[in-house]
Amino acid sequence: SQSAAVASTTDIQIDQSSPAVSAVQSPGDATFNKGQTLTFTIKTSEPVFFDGSAALKLGLESGSKTAAFAGGSGTDTLTFTYQVGSGDLATRGISLDTTALLGLIKDAAGNPVSSIGSIDDLRGVNINGALIGSSVDGYLINTVIFSDANGNNQIDAGEAVGGRYRDWE
Repeated sequence: SQSAAVASTTDIQIDQSSPAVSAVQSPGDATFNKGQTLTFTIKTSEPVFFDGSAALKLGLESGSKTAAFAGGSGTDTLTFTYQVGSGDLATRGISLDTTALLGLIKDAAGNPVSSIGSIDDLRGVNINGALIGSSVDGYLINTVIFSDANGNNQIDAGEAVGGRYRDWE
């Protein structure tokens, strides 16, 4: 009967709400050196899925970098990792903006994830991908060489310092 078919469709609900990003967890305040991996976790309001690839764009002083998707499709917790490379630098912390989440990420109904929104303070997440153990073939003039044992980019008490200024005439 036609009335029975109409009655059964009144219980259908259509999901038109985009999943929201509820939190972004950073790897914590620290200085990460070349070769170390940073892990970021993004929590969404409902399980999400990927079409293709996903990534997280990181803002560094040395330029934008991309954290690769590491897992979580089909859940409400997405994980992204980034390995610090040679020359990467962020001495004042990293940044993520509202468009940092890259790729087609959506819920089961096909609604895309909204922008990231507000981000916790990431000024304490520093990156020092400076070249370590570099060698020079030639002369170093007006150069101070030091061993940065604690990775803070400063000469501190107890750190080895070498080099000498000589005025070549």
